[in-house]
Amino acid sequence: MWTERIIFHCYFSLVNLALSYGDILEIIRTLSKHVYDEQINRTQQYTNITHLEEIEGIYRNYIHLNLYGSEENAMIRRDLGLLDNNPFISGIVGLQILDTYRFGQIPLPPEDEIDRIVKLYADSHEMNVDHETSLMLFFQQRYNPDLDFWQTYPTNIIRVFQEISNLPAPIYSHFLDVLLGPAEKPDGLSDLFSADQVANRMRIPADFDSSSTHLCFGSILYQLRDKYPDAWNAWRDRNKNLTSIFDALKKYSYRPFSDDRNKNTIDARSYFFLRNFLDIAKKEHRDLAIIPTWAMNIEDERADYKKGISMPWGVNIIDMTVIANFMSGIFSAVDIGLINSNVITLDDDLNLILDSSASLMVYFLKHNLTDRPDLSLAYYPSTFEFYWFVARGLLYMENAKLRGSLHDLPVYEKYYRGLSDVMRNEVTKSILSARKSGTDGAFFYDDFLGNDDISYDGKHINRAEDRYYTTATAANSLIYTWSVYDEERRSLRWIDSVPDEVKVTVLGVSKWLMARPLGGNVGVKNVFFSVSEKNRETIPLWFPSNRFEYLNGTKINDFNHRIPEQLTIFGMEGYVKPDVYRKMLDIDQFDVETQLQFLGYNSGQGAVIFWSCDAVTYAGAMMALSMANALEKSENLAIVD
Repeated sequence: MWTERIIFHCYFSLVNLALSYGDILEIIRTLSKHVYDEQINRTQQYTNITHLEEIEGIYRNYIHLNLYGSEENAMIRRDLGLLDNNPFISGIVGLQILDTYRFGQIPLPPEDEIDRIVKLYADSHEMNVDHETSLMLFFQQRYNPDLDFWQTYPTNIIRVFQEISNLPAPIYSHFLDVLLGPAEKPDGLSDLFSADQVANRMRIPADFDSSSTHLCFGSILYQLRDKYPDAWNAWRDRNKNLTSIFDALKKYSYRPFSDDRNKNTIDARSYFFLRNFLDIAKKEHRDLAIIPTWAMNIEDERADYKKGISMPWGVNIIDMTVIANFMSGIFSAVDIGLINSNVITLDDDLNLILDSSASLMVYFLKHNLTDRPDLSLAYYPSTFEFYWFVARGLLYMENAKLRGSLHDLPVYEKYYRGLSDVMRNEVTKSILSARKSGTDGAFFYDDFLGNDDISYDGKHINRAEDRYYTTATAANSLIYTWSVYDEERRSLRWIDSVPDEVKVTVLGVSKWLMARPLGGNVGVKNVFFSVSEKNRETIPLWFPSNRFEYLNGTKINDFNHRIPEQLTIFGMEGYVKPDVYRKMLDIDQFDVETQLQFLGYNSGQGAVIFWSCDAVTYAGAMMALSMANALEKSENLAIVD
């Protein structure tokens, strides 16, 4: 034991000595400037495919296709991107830089940068309600006077796809081969991916991910209101009905054991990865209500589809990252008093939803993400990124525990016990086991972007295009899992039980990041989020379903021939016994066999549509370096003084 401690102490000294040769504070300033420069500071209108819309406050992010294999595919993946204007990503960057200021002791982010995020958020509320609401949308909205309705309208996506649809048929057919793969397609599949259909699936409703992230951003802004008085006042004035998010949650939560068809139907892929958890709850006679992605149900779908808003594939979906973000966002708001804790503690239904979702999260983490991250992380393919979102909530709860306020929320106190155990055991082991060794004690992490290309002479290439982001995110996951912010001392410190190997890994990652402050030869791309179809094999139509009907409610009995061109309700309704479900798995859907195992993101037919944002990478690296430095300062072993 003493020998191990001496080895670790010497290792710390060597790593710190190496890091001290670089100016970490200068690197942090450089990263901060790059984050700032990625934010659009003036709105411009869409003119054509070469002059896209830009909205003030957006951090530039681009939609790409994750093609792999040939050099041509690699070129398309890297160089072909469509600028998007979703407000959600700006809120995430806002959380990153404000958390880094609070915990990492960086200079205060510029006031105009925060003001632009608040202004952007002010225009992102759900507009089709007759009351103030805290529900937010991922994309911007546009008013349609003919329908007297606010439509979800991601301008660049819709207008560019309209222009693509006007291309000659052979060119568009080639585009579909790129998107879906060149192999023979099930009858009707190409029609579902016409330009109009793809655009329609982007007309999404308000969601609990954007809404809770917005709430978390407001909670942090409240704590920094003396630094950003104008931004806080503007946010507060636009958000006078914060508890409306709970009204929506109770209405739209997924209730698999309910008899109400409006509440018990879910995306067939979600049921596939949830089924073992549901089996356990059913056996234990536990009711469940789970946080969904969309603030919409089938009844709303039928009313709003023709007006220009709908859920992709016509049903709600469960995304574990959405649940992680919701749990963190709600906790942060209640913990600081933006929302009275009695709103939760005195509401049995809210407690059921939060407890069910918390139990699912702990189960999910303990069981290796149910071995299907492609389905369970529906819109966030990166496992490391998911770990950071979960760990963020753990740090917030750890801070509350240190203040003695966690006991005010029994459901969160229970969540803390389960989450801290699994994050500090199974998840930490998973993160540590994935690290790779560089030179001189440095560590890095790889995910999947650019890892499976083939050169012209047939050799495998690992371009590691998301290595910089993944490395920073893995370090942030460990830091948020094993630290606590001491408000009295105004310092971030490791919790007492932190393993030495975690400290060594964080320091080794810091060294690796410092050696390539802007990504170096691997660049700064990321797969921040994606559509839910990771390849052709993960389209929901290929998974067992017991509810298939047209939007008007007419039942469809044919699962084996042509796929309907119009929107249908396709999902799993209610609870299905394990033996019945196993038999359903043996039946092909539309002559397609269900893919039972996760084969990796660089596999299968077709390409995943994903979003990449350089600002998220820069902010993540700045967070990792500054918080690692703050942790070492708290132990008088600062990376730099």
